[in-house]
Amino acid sequence: MSGGYSDENKFREVPLVTEKSRDYLNPRQEVDYREFRRSLAEYLYTEGKDPDKIEGYSDIVVKTTMSRSDIFFRYV
Repeated sequence: MSGGYSDENKFREVPLVTEKSRDYLNPRQEVDYREFRRSLAEYLYTEGKDPDKIEGYSDIVVKTTMSRSDIFFRYV
């Protein structure tokens, strides 16, 4: 997962747009997808576990969730 991704395409070492996803997206879609994934990662890190307590998930849970969601979004 920690390949040659630019800083713009990472959020806390989590790639936002993978190479496999990039193959399916035009430039505008890529920008939208990157911002959506950045928002999702930020939410998972900061308040995803318990929004009332503003408690987020651990690094490994966020990385796993982001990886699985990327696969899911390519499928649908």
